[in-house]
Amino acid sequence: AFDDADVLCLMDIYAAGEDAIAEVTSHRLYEAILQRGHLNAKYIGGISGAAQKLGEMTMPGDVVLTLGAGDIYALGDQLLAELGVERKAHEQA
Repeated sequence: AFDDADVLCLMDIYAAGEDAIAEVTSHRLYEAILQRGHLNAKYIGGISGAAQKLGEMTMPGDVVLTLGAGDIYALGDQLLAELGVERKAHEQA
Protein backbone atom coordinates (compact mmCIF):
# COMPACT_ATOMS: atom_id res chain seq x y z
CA ALA A 1 0.00 0.00 0.00
CA PHE A 2 2.96 2.35 0.54
CA ASP A 3 4.99 1.53 -2.58
CA ASP A 4 4.04 4.73 -4.41
CA ALA A 5 4.90 7.07 -1.53
CA ASP A 6 8.05 9.06 -2.26
CA VAL A 7 8.87 9.07 1.45
CA LEU A 8 7.20 6.89 4.07
CA CYS A 9 7.61 7.87 7.72
CA LEU A 10 6.47 5.45 10.37
CA MET A 11 5.79 6.43 13.95
CA ASP A 12 5.19 4.35 17.05
CA ILE A 13 1.91 2.43 17.18
CA TYR A 14 -0.79 4.20 19.18
CA ALA A 15 -2.29 1.82 21.72
CA ALA A 16 -5.99 2.63 21.71
CA GLY A 17 -6.65 0.99 25.06
CA GLU A 18 -5.62 -2.51 24.08
CA ASP A 19 -2.54 -4.33 25.30
CA ALA A 20 0.48 -4.10 23.05
CA ILE A 21 1.47 -7.23 21.13
CA ALA A 22 5.18 -7.64 21.81
CA GLU A 23 6.20 -8.71 18.32
CA VAL A 24 4.06 -6.10 16.53
CA THR A 25 5.90 -2.78 16.36
CA SER A 26 6.18 0.00 13.83
CA HIS A 27 9.95 -0.46 13.84
CA ARG A 28 9.53 -4.09 12.71
CA LEU A 29 7.09 -2.91 10.03
CA TYR A 30 9.67 -0.31 8.95
CA GLU A 31 12.34 -3.01 8.66
CA ALA A 32 10.01 -5.23 6.62
CA ILE A 33 9.14 -2.35 4.27
CA LEU A 34 12.84 -1.67 3.71
CA GLN A 35 13.52 -5.36 3.06
CA ARG A 36 10.67 -5.38 0.55
CA GLY A 37 12.48 -2.65 -1.36
CA HIS A 38 10.97 0.73 -0.45
CA LEU A 39 13.72 3.21 -1.27
CA ASN A 40 12.87 5.94 1.23
CA ALA A 41 11.20 4.69 4.40
CA LYS A 42 12.03 6.22 7.76
CA TYR A 43 11.19 5.31 11.33
CA ILE A 44 10.74 8.51 13.35
CA GLY A 45 9.51 7.15 16.70
CA GLY A 46 6.85 8.84 18.79
CA ILE A 47 4.81 11.96 18.19
CA SER A 48 7.11 14.01 20.40
CA GLY A 49 9.52 15.69 18.02
CA ALA A 50 7.80 14.27 14.93
CA ALA A 51 6.85 17.71 13.58
CA GLN A 52 10.46 18.83 13.75
CA LYS A 53 11.68 15.68 12.00
CA LEU A 54 9.04 16.01 9.28
CA GLY A 55 9.78 19.72 8.94
CA GLU A 56 13.41 18.90 8.19
CA MET A 57 12.31 16.52 5.41
CA THR A 58 9.51 18.62 3.91
CA MET A 59 10.08 20.85 0.90
CA PRO A 60 7.79 23.48 -0.67
CA GLY A 61 5.10 21.76 -2.74
CA ASP A 62 5.20 18.51 -0.76
CA VAL A 63 1.98 16.83 0.34
CA VAL A 64 2.08 15.33 3.82
CA LEU A 65 -0.61 12.82 4.72
CA THR A 66 -1.05 11.48 8.23
CA LEU A 67 -2.89 8.25 8.95
CA GLY A 68 -3.45 6.74 12.35
CA ALA A 69 -5.30 6.81 15.63
CA GLY A 70 -5.16 8.87 18.77
CA ASP A 71 -3.52 12.27 18.66
CA ILE A 72 -1.97 11.90 15.19
CA TYR A 73 -4.53 14.47 13.99
CA ALA A 74 -2.55 17.17 15.86
CA LEU A 75 0.61 16.50 13.84
CA GLY A 76 -0.65 18.49 10.85
CA ASP A 77 -1.00 21.71 12.86
CA GLN A 78 2.32 21.04 14.60
CA LEU A 79 4.03 20.61 11.23
CA LEU A 80 2.52 23.81 9.87
CA ALA A 81 3.77 25.67 12.96
CA GLU A 82 7.21 24.09 12.55
CA LEU A 83 7.32 25.28 8.95
CA GLY A 84 6.01 28.75 9.86
CA VAL A 85 2.93 28.31 7.68
CA GLU A 86 -0.35 29.85 8.76
CA ARG A 87 -3.37 27.59 8.46
CA LYS A 88 -6.09 29.04 6.22
CA ALA A 89 -9.49 29.70 7.80
CA HIS A 90 -11.40 27.45 5.37
CA GLU A 91 -9.16 24.51 6.34
CA GLN A 92 -10.25 24.72 9.97
CA ALA A 93 -13.80 23.53 9.32
